Parts: sequence; structure tokens; C-alpha cells
Amino acid sequence: MKTRPLYLCIMIPLFLSLLFGCGEKEKKAAPKVEEKEPEAEAVEPAREAEAEKEAFLLEGYITYLSGDVFLKSGTEWNPCDIDEFIGIEDMIKTEPESFCEVQFTDLGIIRIQESTEVAMRDIYLKEEQNRVNVKLIEGDLLCKVSKLSKGEKFEVTTDTALAGVRGTEFVVKAVKRETTKIAVKEGEVSVVPPRVAEKMEEIKRGLATETARETLDGLELPAIIVTEEKEVTLDAGQAEEATREFEEISKEIEKKIKAIDQKASAVETKEREIDRMPEKKAQKEAEKIRQLKEDISELKKSVATTAEKKAVTVKEEVLKKPETTTGEVQEQLKTIETIRPKEVEMVIARKEKAEEKALYTKVTIKVDPKDAVIFVNGEERGRGTIKELYEPGTVLSIRAELQGYITVEREVEVSDEKTQAVSVELKSYTRLDIKVEPEDASIIVAGETKGKGGSSDLYPPGETLEIRAVLDGYVSERRMVTVLDEKKQEVSIQLQRVKHPVTWKLSSGGGKFVRAVVVSKDKIFAADDSGRVFCCDGGGKRLWEVKTENAPNENSIPVVSERGVFFSGQKELLAMDTEKGTVLSKTPVGKGELSSHLFGRSPVCCEGVLVYPSDDSLVFLDERNLSEKRKLPVSGGSNCSPSFWDGKLVIANRNGELLVINPDTGSTEKTIKTGALQPVSLAPTVSGDTCIFAGRKGTVAAVDLKKSRVMWEHKVEKGVFTDITVGDEGAYPFIGDRFYALSLKDGRELFKPVSSTCPPLCHDGVLYYGTRAGQLIAADAASGTVQKRIGLDGQVSAMPGIIGGTIVAATDKGTLYGLNPEDM
Repeated sequence: MKTRPLYLCIMIPLFLSLLFGCGEKEKKAAPKVEEKEPEAEAVEPAREAEAEKEAFLLEGYITYLSGDVFLKSGTEWNPCDIDEFIGIEDMIKTEPESFCEVQFTDLGIIRIQESTEVAMRDIYLKEEQNRVNVKLIEGDLLCKVSKLSKGEKFEVTTDTALAGVRGTEFVVKAVKRETTKIAVKEGEVSVVPPRVAEKMEEIKRGLATETARETLDGLELPAIIVTEEKEVTLDAGQAEEATREFEEISKEIEKKIKAIDQKASAVETKEREIDRMPEKKAQKEAEKIRQLKEDISELKKSVATTAEKKAVTVKEEVLKKPETTTGEVQEQLKTIETIRPKEVEMVIARKEKAEEKALYTKVTIKVDPKDAVIFVNGEERGRGTIKELYEPGTVLSIRAELQGYITVEREVEVSDEKTQAVSVELKSYTRLDIKVEPEDASIIVAGETKGKGGSSDLYPPGETLEIRAVLDGYVSERRMVTVLDEKKQEVSIQLQRVKHPVTWKLSSGGGKFVRAVVVSKDKIFAADDSGRVFCCDGGGKRLWEVKTENAPNENSIPVVSERGVFFSGQKELLAMDTEKGTVLSKTPVGKGELSSHLFGRSPVCCEGVLVYPSDDSLVFLDERNLSEKRKLPVSGGSNCSPSFWDGKLVIANRNGELLVINPDTGSTEKTIKTGALQPVSLAPTVSGDTCIFAGRKGTVAAVDLKKSRVMWEHKVEKGVFTDITVGDEGAYPFIGDRFYALSLKDGRELFKPVSSTCPPLCHDGVLYYGTRAGQLIAADAASGTVQKRIGLDGQVSAMPGIIGGTIVAATDKGTLYGLNPEDM
């Protein structure tokens, strides 16, 4: 670290000679001075005042610093501090997210941005003779320069450019040995290749006269003039070519400038001597002086023309033209507005006595963590640590921010001490992770909806939050949570479903539903005892109903295919549109080939053909118009409905024989004799290769269709008129007011007969059936053990159906229920 005496003016050699000169005179005139001692004391202040006029500085001064900044003065890099002095050949470098400001009295100030390295090539600070040259090795430099007088200089040099100003605000960005970008906020900047400028300086150093030096300074160089809101980039290739082009005439320029220097020197010599010459000789010398001045004038014109011509050529053919500033550069130009130079007197002045009040206090603001952003009086000033000079009594509004940490605000009054430290420690927020099941539940924290299923936000430790989880169909949960002083905190909420077993309810406005609820894709179909066919969707919305002539209807149900809905009873067979229920076609039954379906026999659909079971044949009808296409005789006649197995029709005849008929050829391929005589109405239930049906006298038979043999037979009560429910464990024939449970493997009873108002539905190992008390029961299919029950407005009069996990129950009051089995 470089320190200086309390007053920093370095006196020029003239000042020193004045001091020593005065001492010498005093020594020679000692006897006389003794008598006039008071006068000698009176003269001394005047000499000091004269000397002060000749004072100059060879150093800049660091007035602001943020982050990690290093100074190299000599051979080593050391941490830098504010109020340090930066001299010629000193170097400064800044680390990422760090920067500093260097002031050159009232001449100007530079901000050395992050990841930047500079070197001080020249500093000479004296009124109307100021000059500064900063070498930007790499990085970004912001400059704010006062208006300069003639002869003053402020220059920034890089590997590819030299930027000279007369008072402006500008940015210089350098990539080492590659490119330089100069952008101007106010005023203008002259940009030339550095070797061109160096050559001109080399010539200038060898000149003896001001006339020659001024002529050289006035020559036009291949310079780019960058004006307000413009930027230009000069790369190494352009700089090299421009230098090479200008070197072609540099020798000619040097020759003519030296000629001007020699003639101007001769003029100065002759003008000094002419007053002491005789008049005649003086006249001759005056003529020589006039001729020399004319020669100088011609040489000036010649060298100016030469330089101008080459400069214009280089600018037009080699160098780029400035363009409007864009992007990052514009933001940096705005940053220059935040640079505020200190008063000159306050920068260079120091008090000799410690008890005297300081002009500036060095304030250090340090924030932990070190990457936190520091704001002072509303302006962003740096990260981690900043150091700046403030006048005592100034009130600073300090704010520190960092994502994931609690913002801290503080007001500090600057003391009248030399230094003042302000430390700020940020406390981190706690990340509160909230998880809710089900995943589509909404999360509300402190009245603000945070999303569904999961939320992750930062909250200050110690804060108590109201957390709510909400989802239709579930019990909402409210929880008060105090945020812990930890990096992460987890809150888990499991919502419990609201038990609403009845998801929907729909009254048909008709009579008792019969036999079974039919589900096809997304629709529900049912028929009541008055012969009405009813349709609704899976959510219980009524779609249509059709009143038929099939009344009374004891056991017939709708049959659904891709083409429509079919319903057969005592009087007519109808084809209806699935979507709207429109009757597409109908035909009377009970005459001719179409027998009356008095016992609830039903047709089946087969690839666009409706297979209608008549008393002694299977009639094939067109699904669209119900016209007869062909018929197949049924050996022994039948009062049953057909089923399908392996692409074949399966039906039981009056003799209890199970027939397998090829629908294409009409031939009976298999006849399997059983004891299930005179089956009525029902269709054989096919499960895999097993077929189960029952005779009118109560014999239930299980047949292996593949092996064409009876697996088992079991005697139950008389009167099985509905299809037999089959599940993984057993078969469940329904007889009037009860159903049996028979092992699918051997026909033995799984459990005792169960009272029921309808055939049972078997789904996922559970039997669903109705009771005389108006309840829907859910029981284990293997043991009959009742698991759940729910009361309805009437008795379940038809086998329930299932759609999308919802159980559909139909009652004798003409009501359809959609039930959630989990909540029963």
C-alpha cells in the first residue's frame, strides 16, 4: 500500500530551486539581512504562495472500491484500498464482481470494471497542463472526463487503439491483443491506431521548437471520430493495416517537421540577437528571418497536405465507421451517471493535526455472504464489500440483497472519524417444500394460491404460515406451520376423500327397472316393466327414452351394437339410434318366423347382423331395417338366447343339449348332452372355454366347450330365467329372490344361498346385489361376507352395471344411482 504525507503536493524542481536559491542569497548578505530581519519574515509567505502555483501531482487517487481489487506498485500485487494513491507505472486489476474508481483531481475519474487490468502510463496533474494516459490491458473502463484546455490530454491506450478526448463520458472495452470497442455517451472521442500515435510522439520528442511541435500536433491522423450514442470497434488487423499505410509517409512527415524545427530554431536565435546588431546588419537578418518564415509556412502546408491525404485514404479504406450503441454498452454508458467525483480540495488535502475534523470519512460496508448486492441511497454500489469516502454527517440508507436471503435495510450516519465500518449479516430464507396428495390438490399459503400437488418457496425463519390444501371431493386441511431456521423444511399433507357414495342420482319417471343394467362404452341402458327403454351417460345425464309396445316387460333388456340399440319383447322388435334414441326400424313379433319373446329372450349382434332367437331357429336380420337375410334351424327347438364362443353361436335346446353352431355354414359342430332340461330365456354364460347355463327344473351345468364334456352339474331350485353371473371364483345363478354361489371348479356351494332382489354383479372379487330393505350390498365373492352396504330409495330390481369404476344400481322406483364403491 502506498501512503503519502498529509499534504500531497509534490513541488517541481523550480520550486526546490527557489527554496535553495533564497537560502543562498541569505547566506551572502548576512550582515545586511541582520538589520532587516522583520522584512525577511514578511517576504516568506509570498514565496510559499508563488511555489504553490507551481505545484503538480503525479498520482491518481482511489475514491471508491467494491470487492477484490489489487494494486501492483513495483513487483508484487497487493490488496488495494480507498484513499490510496496510484502513480505512473502502477497497475490495478479487479476480480469478478469487483470494481474501483480512480480520480485525477478535477480532470476526471475512471471506473475500472470487474475482471479488468490497467496500467498507469502517464499522470501529470497541473492546472491547464493536465495529462493522463491509462493503458487498458484487458476488460472494461468507464471514463468521465472534464472539459480540457488546449494542450491538456486524457488518453486511454489498448493494444489496438488510442482514444483521446477533450472532455466526455465514454466506455472502452478491450480484448487483449484482439479488439477494442469505444462507445460515447457525451462529447466525442478520437480513436487512432496506437503505433501511429506513438510514432508522432517519437518525432515530437526530438523537436526543439514550439512551432514544430504545434505543427505536428495539428496534422490530421487516420482517426475515427466517435460521437454521442455511437460506438466503433477496432481490431488488430485494422490497426496493423492503418499503421502500415501511415508508415509510408511518416519519414516524409518527419523530414519536413525537422526542417520546420531547424528553421524555427534559426528564427528564434536571430530574433534574440537582432536587437544587438548594427542597423544595416539587422536589416539583412530581418530579411533572412522573413524568408525563413515563408519557408516554414510552405513546409507547413506541404506536410499538412501529405498527412491529410493519407489520413483520408486510411479512414475510408481501412477503418470502420461508428454505429449506434446497442445492448450491454448502452447499460454501461448509463452506469457512468452513478460516478460522482469528489471535491478536489478534499481529495488532496490532509490535516497535520489529528484533533482537527477530517474532511472525509473512509466508510467500509461489508456484507455476509460476500456475493450480496449493496445499495446505498437507492443506488446499486457493489457486492460483498464496498469502500467509499463520505463527508461526516451524511446519512446513508444501506440495503443488502441476495436471492435466498432476507433483505436488510439500515440507516447509518457517517461519523467524523477517519474510518468507519458497517457490517451487515444476511439471514438465509428457509426453503419450504410442501407436498400434497392427491397431486391435483390446490395449495394455499397465507391466502395465496401456490399451485397444485407441490410448492417450493422461500420464507423467513420464525414466520408462522397458514397452509391449506383443497380439492373437490376431499376434506380440506388447514395447518399452521412455523418456519424453522434451516436451509430446508418439508411439510406433507394427505387429504382424505369426502365419503360421498352417491356420485349421482337420476329418476327415470317410470316404473321398475328389470333384469339388468346394460353398459356400452360411455352410455348406460335399461328397460322398465312398462316396456320403456332408457339411456343416460356415465355421469347420470338423461340422454333419451323410448316408449315401446312391449308391455308388460318382465325380463327383456336392450341389446347394443356399433350400429344401434335393439329391444325385443312380446309385441315388437325395434332398432334405435344410439345417440338420440330415434326409432330407425321396427317389426312385429309373435307371427311367422319371429316368435314372441314372452320370457325375455334377447337377440345378439354379429358383424352387422342381428341374430334373433325364434322357437325353432336362429333368424339373421339386417341391423338397419330388420329385414330377414337367412335363418338356421335349431335342433330340438329352443326357448333360450344365444351366446358366442370362438366365433361360433352357442345355444341350449329344450332337451338340455348345448349346441355349437357355425354361423357361416349353419352346421351344428358340437352337441353336448346335459341334465339341464328345458332352459328358458337365459343365454349360456361363456367364460373362457367354460359355458354355464341352467334348466327350468333347477339343474346348473358347467360345460368345457373345448373338450365337449360336462364338467359338473348341481341341482338348485326351480326357475332360473336370467343369465348366470360368473366370476373368477364361482357361478351365481339367481332364482326369484335369492342367488346361489357355486364353485367354478367343481360346482360345490361356496356359501349358503343369499337373499337378493336381483341377479348379482361380480367385479374385482366383489358381489353387488340388492336386499328387500332397499340396500345395495358389497360382499366377498368367495365367502359371501358382507363388506359394505348403502341404503337406496327402493329395492335394487336389476343386476347392477359398472362404468368407469362407478357402480350403477337401478331400483323398482325407476331410479338410477351412480355409486362410488370405495365410499359405500
